[in-house]
Amino acid sequence: LPMFNLAKGVPWFWGWVALSLAHLGMICITLATLGPAWALVLGHVWPVCLALAVATYLWQIRILLAKAMRRKREANGVQFRVAWTFLALTTVLGLTLSFQAQPTLGAHAAYVYLLLFGFLGGAIFSQLQKIVPLLSWYDRFAPYAGRSGVPTAAELLDERLTWPTPFLPVTTVLCGALGLLLALPWLI
Repeated sequence: LPMFNLAKGVPWFWGWVALSLAHLGMICITLATLGPAWALVLGHVWPVCLALAVATYLWQIRILLAKAMRRKREANGVQFRVAWTFLALTTVLGLTLSFQAQPTLGAHAAYVYLLLFGFLGGAIFSQLQKIVPLLSWYDRFAPYAGRSGVPTAAELLDERLTWPTPFLPVTTVLCGALGLLLALPWLI
């Protein structure tokens, strides 16, 4: 969160709200370990604080993406948005689980699965879509730069051909999460 608080052109207020809510949620988690009475009172406060922090954070990311993206359909930008959508789904599922009396093991597994493979995996994959062409260009063409005509790193990836890229990971992650949630081993 602090990284986005320092971004130019972004109101600092919402960054600090998200950071404060996240810290309040962590304090509530710590205090809830003091005993059953504390857990009963704060057991429903910390998930709401963390969910509001994530919602504020996602709103700030939306503002940053709207201002910073050169092209709306850039390949890694689409995957980046998919990753943040999975973070929103994970937050909703986590908030729902926190208010259930006896959540199933499959629901917890689906929550972790969505967080790891949907959000973190999607964020890593979105960055790889920019890094790999750059490293390929550097390995192949950097020695010739300035001596002869070389393509730019952006020319190594035809982004018109990458439009189906997010669909396979999204389908896989959603099927895996649904399979875990509904205890359907054939879907995992």
